[in-house]
Order: sequence, then structure tokens, then C-alpha cells
Amino acid sequence: MAEGDYRQKVLHSGWLRKQGGVVKNWQRRWFVLRGDQLFYYTKEDESKLQGTIFLPGNNVLELPPNPDDPTRFLFEVVPGPGSQRINANHETYLIQAASQSEMEGWIRAIRRVIYAPYGGGIFGQSLEETMRYERRYGNRSVPVIIEQTAAYIRKHGMAQEGLFRLPGSLTEVKELQDVYDRGERPDFEELQADVDSVASLLKLYLRELPEPVVPFAMYDSFLQAARLLKVSEAEGVSRLAQLLKQLPDDNANLLKFLCRFLFEVQLQASLNRMTAENLATVFGPNIARPVTESPLNIMETTTLIRQLTKTLIAEQDAMFPADPALTENSDLIELGSQGSGGVTMGTPTWPTNYDMSDVESSRSDSPPHRKSVYDNVPATESEFDSGSELTDGVATSSCGCIPKSVESGGQRSNGSSGPLVIGSPVPDNGVNLTLSYTELQNQVKGLKSELTFQRSEYEGRVQNLEQRGAMLEQQLQRAEQELKREKMLRQAAEIKLRNEEQARLSAEERNLQLQRELDDFCVAFGDVQDS
Repeated sequence: MAEGDYRQKVLHSGWLRKQGGVVKNWQRRWFVLRGDQLFYYTKEDESKLQGTIFLPGNNVLELPPNPDDPTRFLFEVVPGPGSQRINANHETYLIQAASQSEMEGWIRAIRRVIYAPYGGGIFGQSLEETMRYERRYGNRSVPVIIEQTAAYIRKHGMAQEGLFRLPGSLTEVKELQDVYDRGERPDFEELQADVDSVASLLKLYLRELPEPVVPFAMYDSFLQAARLLKVSEAEGVSRLAQLLKQLPDDNANLLKFLCRFLFEVQLQASLNRMTAENLATVFGPNIARPVTESPLNIMETTTLIRQLTKTLIAEQDAMFPADPALTENSDLIELGSQGSGGVTMGTPTWPTNYDMSDVESSRSDSPPHRKSVYDNVPATESEFDSGSELTDGVATSSCGCIPKSVESGGQRSNGSSGPLVIGSPVPDNGVNLTLSYTELQNQVKGLKSELTFQRSEYEGRVQNLEQRGAMLEQQLQRAEQELKREKMLRQAAEIKLRNEEQARLSAEERNLQLQRELDDFCVAFGDVQDS
């Protein structure tokens, strides 16, 4: 290998098994992803290079699991369009990893090398790298995948019950992920994508960021601010606002976009049942998480992270003041008033670099929400965040925007007509805010449902950790078996060596005995001749 190759940064490395090109046997090799090539060696010290795989122009595929042997996690490097072989020795490279997570890590790393020059490989790529590429084609603030998924959900899913909580189709999410990883931009409208799948894709992108939206270095500071919220909400909000100013620009822009979009989602909580707290439960772990996660750590910080995320969503206008410089060609959702007869919700202005047509919010075209046990239950204060007020069954907030259901020309708190002043007291229109027994029952049911959801989420995480532990235990057992087998072979070799040594000593002793007998015979024979 050329000396320049050693100076390149190692992107990924580890032990894998590869199938031979001519003889189809499996061989254990040390693989190193460096530059735009995948090198493999016989030893971890990289002393003996066995071969290289040139990646640009080729592709990597995850092979479906074999029901007869589910422990084999296979992926394949295949030639790109117009090519028949990877090189002279291999049509393709069939490679086996030790686990599902290890295989996925290698596929993500290889795809980033293949498709990064075309804006692909974004899943598992740092936010900074993604934005560095996308800014080549315009003044962007957030990744295109965030814009596209939010725009599609805004148009088709705002009234969908269980938005962001119901999982999408695993197959569809995987297909959409592959499209983005190839550097392409799917047209959700043409594909008639399922809203839940698009929502799952958005969450998947955030979850696979190598560093979350809140950087690891600032995680403890944000956690302390969340604890301060419990003591004094005003001081906690002030502290959070200070911390947000310290975020890197890319992280701050993405967090601002998400919180404004999620605030818009929770305004439709009467239809989609996704209050600010429910959204915080779903998005909290994707926005802030520690470097290392453990069951104990998750149990201790989940409530704080949920409270932190809920505050960011509900108080997004105070946390993220509007920037006058972003009034044109802004990637962020700007919410404001329009006209003199009332307050309406502004629409995002998307850059012209990508086909983002028909992203204007059109809730009237949204499909009717699914029927459930919650239908025909009147909206209560508990269905919205604590900072909202209830007016004629519609939540209004001090965050600079309200639902379109507020009629223009409504009465202000002082009785005069004109635009509704955001943050003013609720008009005295005879609405009875006293909770009835039925409403209390509904609140209790909602809390029980929330606890059930949290419990299932915690159990799922614990189960994943247990599965990882079981997998590591299996690997340890296999390693112990290998070690035991090596010890037995060594003992057998030592016994064989001792036997051979004893046989050699016995042979030498017989030779000496024969030599003495021969000497005695010669002496005796000489004496006979002399006589």
C-alpha cells in the first residue's frame, strides 16, 4: 500500500469474514475503511495487506437474513451501473458481520464514502458535514430531509391521530432511507408515502445523528436547566435561553426548526392527540442524550429530558426570537399575524434549490382523523400544554400564533373588536372551565395511557439492552470455546512433543546399547582370531 494511504484517516475498522473470490471459503480478515477504499489484512497490525476494494462507482447492499441461519449478518459490495465485476478476482464481495448493529455500522460508513460526494450517506453523518455539503447549493439552515418530511406531514398528517407515536412501515422507511443515502431526493407526493412512515423517517434521521441536536458537551448544562425548571419555571426558561445561544449555528437552527414545527403539531392536539408533553416524550431522547446510555441513566433523566423538550416546544417564541434577516429565503417556520381582521399562521418560505412545491399548509385537505375512544370527548386544559388557554374549545397560546379556527374580528379582553392580542386574558364568553367528573375521568385515562406508553418504551429499551447483553454473552461464550479448543490443541501438541522426545531418547539408548554390544563382539572376535 502506498505511503499516502497510511496518512489518511481511518473511517471504520474491525474484524469481518469475507468469502473468497475463486474458492468460496470464508476467511477472517481485519478490514479498514480509509479514504475511498476498503483494505483487508490477515492481522490487526495491518502488516500484511491481502487486498483492496475500490468503492466509488460501486454500491453496498444489506442481504435479507437467512431463516435457516439467523446468526449470519451479510452485506455485499456490488458493482455499480455499467460494471460487471468489482475487480479481476471478485464479481462482488460477500462479507459477514458478527451482529446486526455491526453490519449496519459498516453499511452506513461505506455508503458515506460512496455517496457523500453526491450529498448522500446522511444517516449517521454529522450535522456539520451534511450542512457543509448542502450549503454549496444555497443558503440553507436545516437539512433537506427535515424540510421535506416536515412539509409533507404539515400538508397531510397534522390531523392524523397518533402522529409520531404510531410506527410506519419498516420496509417503506428503509426504502426512503436508502434513497436519501444515495444522494437522491424522493417525491413523497408522487410516491403517496404513508404519513407515519415519513414521520418515522424524520425520527430515524435524528436518532442516527452521531451527536444529538444538543451536543454531548452541553448535555449536563441542559440537564441542570431542566432541574431548575422544576424549582422556578421563569429562571429555568431564562437559563435555557442562555444555553441556546451557546449552541453551534447548525444545531441551533435545527432545534429552532423542530420546536416551531412541533409547536404547530401540538396546536392540532384535539385531532392528533399529540400534546406538547406527548411530543416531548417522543422527541426528547432524539434531541438530547448522554454519551453512554444505561438503564439507570435512562430512568433518572427521562422525566427531565421530557420536561426540557416540552418547554422548548411550548415556549419556542421566547426561546427562539424571530430573526429579521431570515424574512426572505428562510429555512425556518416563521409564525406571525397577517391582515387586520385576526391572526393567521404564516407559511414557511423554502429555498428554490430543491423541488419543494405544494408545501403550503392546507389542513382543510387533511384526511379525517381515525375514530377512537377519544371521539366526542370535549377538549380540556390537560390536552394542551400548561402555557395555553382555552377559548371556545380552541387552545390559544402566547407563542405568536393560533389555529385558523379563531375567527377574525374576535372580541378582545377589554370588550373592543379588532385583532386578537396574543397573550391577553381569555375573553369572558361564558365558557365554564370547571372540570366535571367525566373530564376528570378522561384525564385519569389519559395519564394511565401515558404511563402505559412510557412503561412500554422503557421495557423496549431494557429489552434492547438485554438483547445486546445476550449477544455479547454469546460472543464471549464463543470466544471462551475457541480459547478452550486452543488450549486442548496446545495440550495435545505438548503431549505429542513429549512422546516424540521420549521416543527419541529411547532410540538413542538402544543405539548406544547396540554400539556397546557391537564393540564387545568385535573384541571377542579379535580374541578368537588371536588364539
